[in-house]
Amino acid sequence: MIKKRKLLLTALFLLGMSLPILVQAQGGFLSGISPGCYSSGVCDFCDIGKVITNIFKFLRNDIALPLAILMVIYGGIMMIFSSGSPARVTSGKKILMSAIIGFAIVFGASLIINTALIALTGSRLTISSVFDGKGINCVNVGQ
Repeated sequence: MIKKRKLLLTALFLLGMSLPILVQAQGGFLSGISPGCYSSGVCDFCDIGKVITNIFKFLRNDIALPLAILMVIYGGIMMIFSSGSPARVTSGKKILMSAIIGFAIVFGASLIINTALIALTGSRLTISSVFDGKGINCVNVGQ
């Protein structure tokens, strides 16, 4: 049983480590930057901000959210199948709360970074631009 669990965790870890490669195949972290930055390397702060936003969006949506969901499910299953054992119920509650708190920290950090980058690039600050990370608009920078 322990060997199967280790094999499953190893497979999930390797799949998680391959996600950045899959994301890069679809534009990845460099999506949304100016053509001059991508082709000739002449980048400004706004392009760097978009890359940072893309990285945090990847970490939040593709790593932290699925991991938090899995841990909430695991904690809930531990509590359901505890067979009346107070230690397993307590362990399940700790896992559940840790997953929720961890995702809240990641989500909060992402919101702070997006808000700071939108303010630093002079883009329009709206609620949707802060949440989705697409609020960095480089059109008026430097004028």
